[in-house]
Amino acid sequence: MDPQQAKFLIDQMAGLWEGEFPATCAVLAAVPDAGRDYKPDPKSRTAWELATHIATGDMWFLDSILAGAFVWDEEASKAAAARFANIADVVAYYKQTFPAKVKQLRALPAEK
Repeated sequence: MDPQQAKFLIDQMAGLWEGEFPATCAVLAAVPDAGRDYKPDPKSRTAWELATHIATGDMWFLDSILAGAFVWDEEASKAAAARFANIADVVAYYKQTFPAKVKQLRALPAEK
């Protein structure tokens, strides 16, 4: 893939993610604080675990693209999720952080 193709792909993916942003915010906001421990099956994650995973996982993915390397740090992931007290915190984090990350992604030079 040459730099122009990579830039085209980033622009296309960024547009797709920006289009999904409102739906993701709505899904995150739909998790009730009172029901955050709900899980449909004992093997499932709780609603809270899924919401924090979506929010922090999206940022990890975007950060990995920006860094040019996909390196998983389980302790950093746990610390990121631990900063949230309620679902409003998760939604606020996502609404604040996601657009800024996508903006950084769009600003990457083609050769990067």
